[in-house]
Amino acid sequence: MGRVNTTLIATDIAETLRFYTDVLGFREEFRWGDPVVEAGGVLLYGHSIIFYRGDKVTAAQLPQHGVGTGFYINLDGDESVDQYFERVRAKATVVSPLEEKPWGDRTFAVADPDGYRIEFAKSARRKE
Repeated sequence: MGRVNTTLIATDIAETLRFYTDVLGFREEFRWGDPVVEAGGVLLYGHSIIFYRGDKVTAAQLPQHGVGTGFYINLDGDESVDQYFERVRAKATVVSPLEEKPWGDRTFAVADPDGYRIEFAKSARRKE
């Protein structure tokens, strides 16, 4: 089975790609459009997010851009969620502080330029 790609509407694709790569450390996979970027995609630890321009959607289809939409990204690799938080917190709007959840994940959340909530997590439980 393949991976799930999240698709989001963004106001300014170039700015959104810059935020995800420069601030959150994603790798840019693609961008389409010249001179105006029409779509783009990023990848982090196998989590792919594709963005397309919001002017392709009517106001009735998008009453509140970004509100109520979020996703949960489990961080892989050697970096702890605490280290990742230290890298991004000064450059992003933190909407949920770094904390350990009852289910054993250590998490925090930021908002992207369009108000989407991105929660980053890593298990805080020891593996036995």
